[in-house]
Amino acid sequence: MFKNAVALEEAAKIDTVVLDKTGTLTRGEPEVVEVVAAVGIDEDELLRLMAAVERQSEHPLAEALVTEARTRSLVLVAAEDFDSVTGAGVRGTVAGRALLLGNLALMTDNNIKAETLAAEADGLRNDGASVMFLAADGAFLGLLAVADPIKPSAGPTVAALQASGLRVVMAT
Repeated sequence: MFKNAVALEEAAKIDTVVLDKTGTLTRGEPEVVEVVAAVGIDEDELLRLMAAVERQSEHPLAEALVTEARTRSLVLVAAEDFDSVTGAGVRGTVAGRALLLGNLALMTDNNIKAETLAAEADGLRNDGASVMFLAADGAFLGLLAVADPIKPSAGPTVAALQASGLRVVMAT
């Protein structure tokens, strides 16, 4: 919308378009794209523990975990002693197990060795996913990746804008 003719005339000089990622280029509904369990750990058990502790979180990625667990018909028990660790993740107790769920820094700060899946985590991050690590009782159990799927129309729209001579920048 333009408030006056001058603004519309000035719009012809625009050479760059900045697009918000979430909800503009993506669906705005994060979903689980990969569950990677450490050796000897069951994938569904990993997801069940993650979703149980995340049920109390208000983080947008938490809903994706809980939704995936319910899709797989996993039974989620209530977490106790839930606590959010600002900028790092969450902690809580599920079925007597002390859980840490969050980023690699949270694992490192708690002396959790998560290097066994470092290559997988890096690959998932390079593909645009957010990676969360889980440890129980001081042992690394695995990781999970969540991504916000790109809208089918995003690629052609960006290509059309670029073809018209505009520089396209994504803000995230």
